Amino acid sequence: MSLNIEELKEMHTASVPFFSYLASPHFLSALFEKKIYTLDKVGYRSKPNPDIFLYAAQQLQSLPENCVVIEDAPHGIDAAKSAGMWCIAITTTYDPGKLEKADFVVSAYTEIDLDAVNKHALIK
Repeated sequence: MSLNIEELKEMHTASVPFFSYLASPHFLSALFEKKIYTLDKVGYRSKPNPDIFLYAAQQLQSLPENCVVIEDAPHGIDAAKSAGMWCIAITTTYDPGKLEKADFVVSAYTEIDLDAVNKHALIK
């Protein structure tokens, strides 16, 4: 998956608690600081198991229903929805039809409406 760092920086400055789950998190460590969570924190239970997302929400002291997950794969979408989180799918890996379980599907980070994300995250 190709990430645009500037788009991620813009999203990171939004008022939504922001974390990353990555198989290889090192190149984003400066952006996410200590908010990068890996499967070793949840006994290596991978997606579609929701444990990594639930763990991240707990670490951020956020309710799962106030979290937004950006995913590029069906198993990740399943994990986000199982965790009770709102999910935005990005079509960098799969065709939109394979990502239809997400709440919203975009083809680039720039298509994500940050106002809508913030509004969702603030709903209690």
